Amino acid sequence: MELSRSTAKAKRACADKGYVADPFASLLCEGDAAGDPLLHRGYYARHRAVDAALRSFVRLHPRGQIVALGAGLDGSFWRLKATGCECAYFEVDSDLVVAEKQRLIRNHPILVEAVGQHAAGVSGAEDDRGAYHLIGGDLRDMATVSSSLEREGLDATKPTLVLCECVLAYLDGDRGDSVVEWARATFVDVFVVCYDVVKTSKAFAKVMLDNFRARGAPLLGAAESLADVERRFGGFGARDVRDMRRVYDALIAAAPDELKRIAALEIFDDPDQFALIMSHYCLVFAASGACVPLVGACSGG
Repeated sequence: MELSRSTAKAKRACADKGYVADPFASLLCEGDAAGDPLLHRGYYARHRAVDAALRSFVRLHPRGQIVALGAGLDGSFWRLKATGCECAYFEVDSDLVVAEKQRLIRNHPILVEAVGQHAAGVSGAEDDRGAYHLIGGDLRDMATVSSSLEREGLDATKPTLVLCECVLAYLDGDRGDSVVEWARATFVDVFVVCYDVVKTSKAFAKVMLDNFRARGAPLLGAAESLADVERRFGGFGARDVRDMRRVYDALIAAAPDELKRIAALEIFDDPDQFALIMSHYCLVFAASGACVPLVGACSGG
């Protein structure tokens, strides 16, 4: 739960500083949301890349479905809904996180209106359902999670985007592989968007792993290298794997005025440390079937 809350605060701070436009971040976060420039730029790159992938999928498959595994307190559904998105949207997280998100949703009528009272956890509101499905589940048991998704209406015949942000690193290797295999085997037309940790350098990776362990969230399955990530997603029809330093550089290169804009938001004086941190996170686009074109479209290939 604390990791979900800290991530929500980081996303809110990124929006509050003006890096990204996310009017829903403040509604799904309570308490102070202060951060530092390194954190803000990291979340800026993550938000831009993931949001662009979501929107690309919706444009190509406007009646498809999105499955966010380990969704936490994220507000992507509401951002997409505000653009007219009609995709069915499924989120899975622990029962504790689901209860907290439902509480936050109920605090804001604008959030309830978009999802319906049933998804917001309002008792006796079984008939007030929308396109949003919030499901409690343990990603270490994908068979049970899959059954829960099917009961909520997940349709394996529809084009599907599966989103995993900082999920696989928290699972041991075999269970992380099971998540990836579930996505590959369940859907004919599938687009996986995965943001996660990779141990690019042993020294810095040890610092990162010790930090997460001290916070009670050990990274049991962080990939040893980008090559290992490539192998994990090798069963898909197409894939692109790159570290977040390359993702950030590409975002800036594609829109030079962006660097000027974000540079004006706050002082940023440690680009070397930022590049080191970003090299320890990666972004994966993997797809099969009718979703294969999305890999090239989202990676610039």
